[in-house]
Amino acid sequence: MPHWHLQPTNDHRQRRRQTTDNAPKAQTTPKAVNARATYNGIQVNPRYFLALFLVASAANAADVPISPAAFGPATKLIFSKTSIVRLGDGFLAVWGEGLPCVGVLELRGIHLDRNGQPRDPGSLLLTSSFDVPSLIATAADGDDAYVAWRSEGGGTHLIRVLADGTVTKLSDSVPIADATNMQVSNGNALFLGFRRYVGDPLTVTLVDRAGVVVRSGVPIVGADGYVLDLIAANGAFLFAVAGADGISVTSVSADDVAANKIPTTRPILSTSNGTFFRLASNGIRSMASWFVAGTHEIRVLPLSAAGEPLGAPIAIGSFAPVEAPVIVGVSGGFEILVREVTNGFGQLAALRVSFDGSLQSVHHYPAISVQPAAAQNGDQTVAVWGEQRFATSKGGEIIAGPIASDGSIGAGTIVSLAPVEQHVRKFLPFAGGTAALWTDSMPNDHLTVGRVTAAGAPVDGSGLRLRESIYDQKHSAMATDGERLFVAWTEGDPSYVPQALYGAVVSFSGSPSVSVTQLASDAGGESDVAVAWNGQTFTVVYQRRRTSSFDLAALRVDQSGNLVDPDPIPLTPARVGDENPRLSWNGSDYLLVWQRWYDPFTYIGETCYPPQPPLPAELFAQQFSASFTPTSAEIPLATTTNKNDYLLDVQDDDVSFAGGIWLVLWFDRAKNQTMYARIDTSGSRLDALNGRLLSGSYDDPILVLTADGWTVAAHEGYGQYGAGRGLALARIDVNGLATSLPTMALSGTSAVEAVALTPVPLVAYKRSTSSAAFVGSLVQRSRAAHH
Repeated sequence: MPHWHLQPTNDHRQRRRQTTDNAPKAQTTPKAVNARATYNGIQVNPRYFLALFLVASAANAADVPISPAAFGPATKLIFSKTSIVRLGDGFLAVWGEGLPCVGVLELRGIHLDRNGQPRDPGSLLLTSSFDVPSLIATAADGDDAYVAWRSEGGGTHLIRVLADGTVTKLSDSVPIADATNMQVSNGNALFLGFRRYVGDPLTVTLVDRAGVVVRSGVPIVGADGYVLDLIAANGAFLFAVAGADGISVTSVSADDVAANKIPTTRPILSTSNGTFFRLASNGIRSMASWFVAGTHEIRVLPLSAAGEPLGAPIAIGSFAPVEAPVIVGVSGGFEILVREVTNGFGQLAALRVSFDGSLQSVHHYPAISVQPAAAQNGDQTVAVWGEQRFATSKGGEIIAGPIASDGSIGAGTIVSLAPVEQHVRKFLPFAGGTAALWTDSMPNDHLTVGRVTAAGAPVDGSGLRLRESIYDQKHSAMATDGERLFVAWTEGDPSYVPQALYGAVVSFSGSPSVSVTQLASDAGGESDVAVAWNGQTFTVVYQRRRTSSFDLAALRVDQSGNLVDPDPIPLTPARVGDENPRLSWNGSDYLLVWQRWYDPFTYIGETCYPPQPPLPAELFAQQFSASFTPTSAEIPLATTTNKNDYLLDVQDDDVSFAGGIWLVLWFDRAKNQTMYARIDTSGSRLDALNGRLLSGSYDDPILVLTADGWTVAAHEGYGQYGAGRGLALARIDVNGLATSLPTMALSGTSAVEAVALTPVPLVAYKRSTSSAAFVGSLVQRSRAAHH
């Protein structure tokens, strides 16, 4: 099956709309039509909510997150080079992060205490996301830390971070091309350049504490030499230089650079034996380390302050490094971190070496995904590295851990922390108020249930987490019996099918409680589920994974969450393509609506991130009795006769029952049109094949049941996700008459995710500038409320 791309999408648009009509028959009787809600002490008939819409202004609604702000591991990201540097009495960890296949989009950092624990709730943005930065190096100077980086265009930048977290830009144009290293000594930052062509000089640039260039373009080696490493040591800089006659270590002061006078020293090692040559210093003592490929040895050599050898090289063990090791001065010696591969498996070796070069200890750890870094502050040393911590669909995380006096690395803590990404999946009138179902990314999507006030404020704090899992909890649906909520969803290893189907009963009477049951283990991992309350049981319809095909099957669950049916009841034949069921109950019968995807074998473009949207789909329905006996033939709602082209794409469909009629709503992404069709209780389609056109522009339309028909609500636009769009609204009555209403202003929104009309109108929406999901009231005390 080809990969193909239909239109731009964001994280929310990857998930198919999960609204399911759950209204029992009691909610569609004349008594419900005459019911009145109370808002701010005013009784309001639900049929007048649209009049309130027309006069209310949501632009003044406060941004109220669906739950209190939280921070957790960064989601769906890749990480590049890590670094850690002394900052005040703690540390600053720095890394690059970005989207898969897109690359690093920004540099982030976080302030750590002396044990490597985060002092801030989330990471700090150090660069603009438009720069596509590459970290050069970090360095400490007193209580301050310096961060140097390159932008995509090649510019070299330098910032200073104070112990209180203040970030100061020192320079956006350090005059050196493609800098490869930066070190700070006595308030002077020295940048090492890159030789683009054979014969070009390899130069350094010196910048003072204020970011002012002291001297630039100073050649550091001849045309046949190159620099292996640069560190700050003893108030000056140590260079490891490889030339035709071998490897030498040279001490260079800031005054030497300013005077354009670089001293030379004699070689201490043959170039052929100095693979992965590195320098380290604890401020007083220095050491060199390298790998001898012929014997697989790592060797070390103690050095004087001027870089002169203090004795002979010492072999400290046999290793198979995949890159240059990381070396940091610690109390009593040096810590060497080596990523290696042995017997086909990767691991990290942590070596503790004394000042005289003798090996004190070796510790091994599982493979890590990003090269480690380490720094010392007083008698404390902390390392940072990348590690895979969650499900296979996620990227790694940046981890920090203390290094003990014996050279071992302590338990790691995730430090790549960000505001938790939230998405509201459903609003539901419940117990005289409104219940909400949403996901929090931690970093996997976890389902949470809570109640919101008439003003949109959370009632239950951070809500009730349904179940802890290392996997995404996807394809959720929610229904109520009036006293409790029932939520169903799928989760499992994304590399394995089938997946598990779960159900949770949520009660808020007395102490809030959640009871979770695994309902099935054969669910298709890419299909939504549907839930409806029939007055006695909750009915769950899901896609079953067969050997080489699928079917849609039903399970009934009692009010305690126990399965009523010993085996799933098949509703559709086993075939390929049926997915995303929607279910509605009218008091005696069900209407099942589902998509049937097809592959047009049309290449429209391929993207790596975000993931590919679903294949295009047709739309079908069928009526079933309370015992799941078909009471109608399969009802085509939207089909195409040419499946070799991209002519029809039904997405975001939903179904609801009112006034003796079922209404099915869908969005045709091939034409960017919202369509609808009605079905009567005999199973007859009342509108033409492929439905009626709903005038207006809608992103992921939401179908909301009202007392005498339906409301369609959505973020206005055809896939145009930008700030300043509004809430598009339309009314459809039981006779099929559609009325477009004026768009309600929702300033700065990027998506509308859920809408409730009773007991008070509420909207859940996203802003592109925030990871939170916001809830706002669509009602103000206005003149219309008094009439």
